[in-house]
Amino acid sequence: MKAWTATLFLGLALILHGCGISGGGSGGPSDKTDDLAIRNVEVVSVTDSSATVGWDTTQDAVSTFFYGENASLLGLTKASALGKTHLAVLEDLQEDTEYHFQIAADDGVGNSVRTDLASLRTELSEDHNDTTAPVISNIQIVGITPTSATIFWDTDDRTTGWIAYGPGLANDQSTPENEFRRSHNLVLSDLSPNTEYDFQIHVSNRANLSGHSAPGTFETESFPTLTIVPDGSTFNIGQEFTFEIQVEGATNVAGLQMMVNYNAAKVKILDFDAGGFFNEGGHIWLLRNSNYFPIDADFTWEITYDEGSAVGSEAPRSGTLAVVRAQAIGETSGSNISFQLLPLNAADGETYDPNNSENATRLLDHHRNPIPVSVRDATIEISAGGNP
Repeated sequence: MKAWTATLFLGLALILHGCGISGGGSGGPSDKTDDLAIRNVEVVSVTDSSATVGWDTTQDAVSTFFYGENASLLGLTKASALGKTHLAVLEDLQEDTEYHFQIAADDGVGNSVRTDLASLRTELSEDHNDTTAPVISNIQIVGITPTSATIFWDTDDRTTGWIAYGPGLANDQSTPENEFRRSHNLVLSDLSPNTEYDFQIHVSNRANLSGHSAPGTFETESFPTLTIVPDGSTFNIGQEFTFEIQVEGATNVAGLQMMVNYNAAKVKILDFDAGGFFNEGGHIWLLRNSNYFPIDADFTWEITYDEGSAVGSEAPRSGTLAVVRAQAIGETSGSNISFQLLPLNAADGETYDPNNSENATRLLDHHRNPIPVSVRDATIEISAGGNP
């Protein structure tokens, strides 16, 4: 398609046609302050799902391209780096749709300019005349947790899709996609742990031709376990000892809110450090209680993304969350060191309360969904045998 170029001059109405560009109001003349101006706005190319717009500035400037379907709310932006020549590549546009745009420029020394509102229209997709059914390829199942999985696939046509899945095919159906595209991903949630799921992808193109994948399977993970070790050891009054807080079977974990309780009249916590599990892929750990009673900490891990969707995290499967150095200070026939559990049916957004005895052990998967955990507490014996 031929690209039409219009040079913007003060006081000259901008009327750009061809490739679907038209001006609004006075049509997009450049504002000008201290010789900074926007010139040569050009719609370089337009397809049914993309557009490229170029422009120049008379001085080195940073530009921002604002655009959207609503002329009064240009909610999308593209940035252009410092220079005199600029380009905005717009992707994932809707077919046969008018997009309004406005360009702003700033030279960094107090001068800024902005064009009038203009518009372009995307083309009508040729997919409406397709005569062959879409083909599905490159299926990937990623980010599997006890309760969720993300499925990626490609199609040769622009299609929408949905997934039939269940322990036994087609028991459930995912929410359908609402846009036609060639690269796809959907998240399956509310799955059961340690369960094999069958699935099949179904797609439809703009010509209402359908296709489906061969049946596939994946297996969800088991719920993780938090453990305090060692368990059942005996220490004399005054003796220092170390115990670890460990996690087993954690996959694609995003975070952990953890509280560990103990008898402060029998055990004194001397030091608390993050363990190797945190160090491998760890992002932040926050000790909420500097007095160590109870042991109260948050951990988060880096989440990995693919095409804008969370697909996992950097947390390893198992390891030591924390290493705690303690001292036996009072005789007991058995002192429990135990996790406090946050009820999983607690309302979303529940406020953290350090005085709540039910705070706060739970894991979150990479979609920030709570994951139930099992726990194994520890019991230690403290004797009056004297200092070691």
